[in-house]
Amino acid sequence: MAEVVWTPVAEADLDDILYYIAMEDGRRPTAERIYLEIKNVVDRQAQEQRLGRRYPQAPAGWLYVQHKRWLVGQRHFERG
Repeated sequence: MAEVVWTPVAEADLDDILYYIAMEDGRRPTAERIYLEIKNVVDRQAQEQRLGRRYPQAPAGWLYVQHKRWLVGQRHFERG
């Protein structure tokens, strides 16, 4: 089964987005909901071993999962 590993940069980016929504926009419940939705979409994608989509502007080897207006970049590595 595939495993999702969030890089420190990815976690920091998600934290920054959620902080802005929760604190700057004052929508804490929305930030919590978005966090859970994004994590669930990414985990489900990995469990079902589905690949993301390619985008012309993306670096080679990167795929993206879209949830609503959010894009999550992903790279696949073989365990070894």
